Amino acid sequence: MKQQEKMIRDMEASVSHRETIALRGEGQKTDKKRITKGEFHRKKEELRKKISETQKNAQDCTKTILELESTQASLSASFSEKQQELCRLQAEAHGLDSDAESLRNKKRWHSPGRSSQEDVICILTISSNDCPFPGAAACDVPPGDRFDCGPERLLSREGCEERGCCYAPAGPGPGPPWCFFPRGYRSYRAENLTATPTGYTARLRRVAPTFLPGDVGDLRLDLALETPTRLRFTLRDPARQRYEVPLATPRASGRAASTLYELWVNQEPFGLVVSRQRGGKVLLNTTVAPLFFADQFLQISTSLPSRFISGLGEHLTPLVLDTAWTRVTLWNRDMAPVPQVNLYGSHPFYLVMEDDGSSHGVFLLNSNAMDVLLQPSPALTWRTTGGILDFYVFLGPDPKSVVRQYLDVVGFPFMPPYWGLGFHLCRWGYSSTDITRQVVDNMTAARFPLDVQWNDLDYADAKRDFTFNKKSFKDYPEMVQEFHRRGLRYIMIVDPGISSSGPPGTYKPYDEGLKRGVFIRNATGQPLIGKVWPGPTAFPDFTNPETHEWWYDMVKDFHDQVPFDGMWIDMNEPSNFVEGSQDGCPNNNLEQPPYVPGVFGGRLQAGTICASSQQYLSSHYNLHSLYGLTEAIATHE
Repeated sequence: MKQQEKMIRDMEASVSHRETIALRGEGQKTDKKRITKGEFHRKKEELRKKISETQKNAQDCTKTILELESTQASLSASFSEKQQELCRLQAEAHGLDSDAESLRNKKRWHSPGRSSQEDVICILTISSNDCPFPGAAACDVPPGDRFDCGPERLLSREGCEERGCCYAPAGPGPGPPWCFFPRGYRSYRAENLTATPTGYTARLRRVAPTFLPGDVGDLRLDLALETPTRLRFTLRDPARQRYEVPLATPRASGRAASTLYELWVNQEPFGLVVSRQRGGKVLLNTTVAPLFFADQFLQISTSLPSRFISGLGEHLTPLVLDTAWTRVTLWNRDMAPVPQVNLYGSHPFYLVMEDDGSSHGVFLLNSNAMDVLLQPSPALTWRTTGGILDFYVFLGPDPKSVVRQYLDVVGFPFMPPYWGLGFHLCRWGYSSTDITRQVVDNMTAARFPLDVQWNDLDYADAKRDFTFNKKSFKDYPEMVQEFHRRGLRYIMIVDPGISSSGPPGTYKPYDEGLKRGVFIRNATGQPLIGKVWPGPTAFPDFTNPETHEWWYDMVKDFHDQVPFDGMWIDMNEPSNFVEGSQDGCPNNNLEQPPYVPGVFGGRLQAGTICASSQQYLSSHYNLHSLYGLTEAIATHE
């Protein structure tokens, strides 16, 4: 059209320049034909008319296209509505079928909440969504109730919808996930719930594939009504033995006759609801989000009855945790206390103060690297990278009772000697026996009470365990005996890393350790060598019974020289000044799992030894956060 208008302008310009235009015909190129000015204007008007008709036709075509697009959109919306209606009808039909089957079977289970044989454990049936994508209603989830569908990476809209999830971009910073699970997201279905001597058991069958590698299709649920105030439930792979925390916990020989809790089992999607028998307050509700159980990614969520939640240590946080999209990472790390960083210990236990002042606690018996996510609804999500899901619920009902019930499971703290409750003095920098004595004398002169004097690693020869510097601490044994005569006790530091750089035969702890096979091994089966204060070091494997014997011998040999009263066991995260080992770490799924919690440094081996290194009971990937505990057990023995 623009070319035609340009041609008209060119023709008018030509006419203004001369009165006529000579045109050559296609067949008579040598003949010239004169066109008058009037004929030219007539042809120009005909051309304008054709242009106008063409424009009108184009407008008609545009109008038709818009009408077709509107019709298509209307048909798509209608199709979506019909498909959602079909899904709803399918769900209702499925529910009716399940109800009919339940009536036919007439199965009833004794209530865990009462001793009456007429009461039943409630089995809820909520049918899942069989549709290939979530409808608008399924995605209508309040922001505070949204659970992340892309835990391992940031997803685009297309990637999110491929998982059958909902996509709603939000602002920057902590907040609701952009990609979240719709209501009724398909997960596991509970089947064959049957009574056992201690409670109930059921099979969980995955009813839809997931986006996770190593997904486990069938699980076994065990519910143990252990005491009136303690409920335990575990989720395991019945086809394969997986790592479980090697902690001796109390075993119930039978089912509690009466309890403070009631238990509801949701068939599909599978979920558990635990409530107080008196008042009906829901303490745990795992139906709020789907369950995931893969080889290296296990996730379960629950609502919380209150935002007043404490625990999940060790972190630098207020006593009451923030539920406004907070991530808490558990993976032991030698790290100066700063906010939002995993620190020295891992304690997957929380205590909630309910609105009426009652309290309950939940403990996950799992030692793998994990994240715990808190959100405003309020709700909580556990994400761990291995093991099984092994939960204890403590009914309290007051905080002191909750802590007591928790300690009944994990064990009570070491009872310190009476003198251990006195006044202690310690710091880095007491660089000789003379300086250490002067510190004690200054305290006495100031009439400041002192019961126990400590030394940091200044005392050791080249910072090696079970040695002392023969120059600056040449009279070290005599100093300790002198403190005893003055009524003081003495403690010195001992790190787990054993120096490995000396010539053979020059350092007994390493020589004996090699001979007795007590050190953690790398992928080649050799002792893994890291680096701490003395330089290159090997790390004792305290899950090995032989290591306990070797450790006892080393401690006794040193005590025979220096009659100390206690040991300060430190650096047992375990800390490592190189990442993994001096030779690096293998490139495998233990070093680079599909999901890495929010550990400081971004890698499991950051600040510690390789996750794939091997210990007596399992890989360090599973046992890392138990290293300090196992050293404490060996030392106490």
